[in-house]
This record gives sequence, C-alpha cells and structure tokens, in this order.
Amino acid sequence: MTPASPNNIIVHDSLFSGEDLNKMLSFCKSQTTWSNSIFYSSGKLQTYPDEKTNFHNATPEVFNLFVNILNIIKNKIERSYGTRVVPKKNEAIRRWSPGEFQDVHADSELATGEFISLQYITDEDQNIDESEHSLPNDFVDFSSVFYINDDYKGGELFFPEYDVKIKAKSGSFITWPSNAKYLHGVNKVIDGYRYTIPSMWYSEKAVLLNSIKSFKCARSISEENYKNKFVKTSVL
Repeated sequence: MTPASPNNIIVHDSLFSGEDLNKMLSFCKSQTTWSNSIFYSSGKLQTYPDEKTNFHNATPEVFNLFVNILNIIKNKIERSYGTRVVPKKNEAIRRWSPGEFQDVHADSELATGEFISLQYITDEDQNIDESEHSLPNDFVDFSSVFYINDDYKGGELFFPEYDVKIKAKSGSFITWPSNAKYLHGVNKVIDGYRYTIPSMWYSEKAVLLNSIKSFKCARSISEENYKNKFVKTSVL
C-alpha cells in the first residue's frame, strides 16, 4: 500500500448484471423492518440513528448475491492493499433516507488519530470501568461500502483532506484504510433512498490484537506513544 494518499481510496467497478442489481434492490424495497444500531458509550447504551436490515431472510438466490459481494470485496482488498483480511461480522444493508447525512469521522480511530484499545477480562468479580468511550470498530484496518442503487440525489461519500467526493454507480464499491488519515463523511441525501452494504475488515494482525490480553510492556509503549487508553470490558 502506498503512503497515505487518495490513491488508497479505490472505486471498484461493478461485476454484477442489471438483473442481479434489480433483484437486490427489490429485496431492499420489500423490507418493512429497519432497525437502529445500539452501541455502548459513556456508561450506557445509546442508539445510532441509522436504518439497517439483515439480509439473511432473503431468498437463497438473493442471499447468495450478497455473500458473493462480500467475497469479491475481500479479494479486492487483499489484492489492492497487499494483506489478508477477515470481515467484521456486520452483515446488513444500510438505508439512507432523505435528510440523512454523516459527519466527518474515521472508522477505527478518533479524528485526532488517538485510539482506544480493549483490555479483555473474564473474571466477573473484576470491576468494569464504564467512564471511558470505546470505539465502535476496534482495530479494523479497512472499510468498504457497496452500492446497491444510484437512483437518488445527494449522499456522496467525501474525504475532505484529499478533496475527494464520490457518487458511486450501482453495483460498484469503494475501499479505503480505516484510520484517521482517511477522515470521511456522507453528504445529505436530498431525494430518494440510498441502499448500501457497509463492511469493516480486520487484518490478520488485528485479529490477534483483538483476541489476546495486553502485555504490560505493550501497554506502556502504546500509552506513551499513542496516548492510548485501555478500557476493561467483558467478553460475552
């Protein structure tokens, strides 16, 4: 992967037929249950004002299309950035309604570049520090968004540092590194509904970081060099 630059924000052309895209879009439009995301922050559960639906209740044909999308994205990320990845399990379709937008943010770090790690605990008698803010996507390395449709106005993905604004075609997808060198947001949807499949991806190193308990020496290095804060949390 090249140093931080717009070259790492990659638009991948569609590999799907118009017929397949119409089947996926028809599934989206047929859904009546769209739920908000729930996350833990500031010692309490909070709701993120998005609309998501799971595609596991699709017909086998349409479900296989969605699975194929994730396999294609995985392959493209590995070839584009030169590292093997595994997906974070968030298999859902995101619906953006008119008036919705997303502020500038990074997917795996604070906008300042600082990040928060998790010190996993399994002892129920240990106290959990609920005073810190944890990140929604710990240690993810890459982000992607697949576009099911493009018949809406507004809703462009933009990266302000690189003056990049993208209105992707249906069937295409965009990939980029998840860190604060790639701050991004979504412009307000003006008209129509924007249907996408957002995904997060771990490198193999990130999988290891998410599964082991932090060593004291690693913690001190991280705190000294990255102003990192370690938060205790339970493994469910």
